[in-house]
Amino acid sequence: MLHNYLQIKYPLIQGAMALISDATFAAHVSNAGTLGVIATTNMSVAEVKQAVDLCRSQTSLPFGVNVMLSQVNHKEIITALLALRPQVVILSAGNPKPYIQHFKKANIIVLVVTNSVTLAKHVAQKHADMIIMEGFEAGGHVGEMTTISLIPQVVDTIDNPTIAAGGIVDARTFKAALGLGAVGAQIGTRLIASQECPVHENYKQTLIKAKAHDTTIIGRTLGLPIRCYKNNFTHHMLNLEKQSINKKMWQSLTTAAYQRAIIDGDTDNGMMMMGQNVGLIHKIKPLHDIFKELTNHKE
Repeated sequence: MLHNYLQIKYPLIQGAMALISDATFAAHVSNAGTLGVIATTNMSVAEVKQAVDLCRSQTSLPFGVNVMLSQVNHKEIITALLALRPQVVILSAGNPKPYIQHFKKANIIVLVVTNSVTLAKHVAQKHADMIIMEGFEAGGHVGEMTTISLIPQVVDTIDNPTIAAGGIVDARTFKAALGLGAVGAQIGTRLIASQECPVHENYKQTLIKAKAHDTTIIGRTLGLPIRCYKNNFTHHMLNLEKQSINKKMWQSLTTAAYQRAIIDGDTDNGMMMMGQNVGLIHKIKPLHDIFKELTNHKE
């Protein structure tokens, strides 16, 4: 159903990963058969327009644009997207209800990311096309409920198609998501270990060598939980939490550390977001091979 609705080959959506999910990577993902997604985190309106134009120049297939509603300029970005009209817009990290109908009127498919059954119900009433439910297992910003808990409860609560996110990295976990009632999956961590992903090679190598207990959550005490790889940086940040660090300083430190990991390949003092099922990822592969294996697709 998901692939038919979005006109993609595989029922998968690329997770929007800040600084990673750029226009070129989104185009690679779309060209490989799923829905590529541009992450607009920390982008200006001009940069969003450039990214959409660049992605369109690199693929003729559908792609989406993610807007974090916690961004200070999210309203301006939404206004720009209503004019740019990408096929899909994905709203996350905030209250999407005021914006859903604007996109619907512009014939743009609207997906909403949440980790709350209650918010999913409210969003469904506003006629979002699909709901992406992200579980605790995911990398990056997480909630408290697991994917296996979220999906069936949401499916039993709303009529809107539900997409599973969090912990889906191989054919087994994808099949499990479908068994819970999801129509497809959003994946992030597995795509970092792809040949096309624009992160430093050190990040990729650390990810494929990581084991089951190598991730941790920082920022919980500040209401900003982030799952990432355990290293010197996470140890330092957990200590700062005990010293009551303020949110502004926290966000400054995590942003800088994230850039160190992605751009510089600093695996000791960089912040490498990755999900809890990272221990199931063992090889860096082309995107097409990853999608084919995840869905057990037969050519």
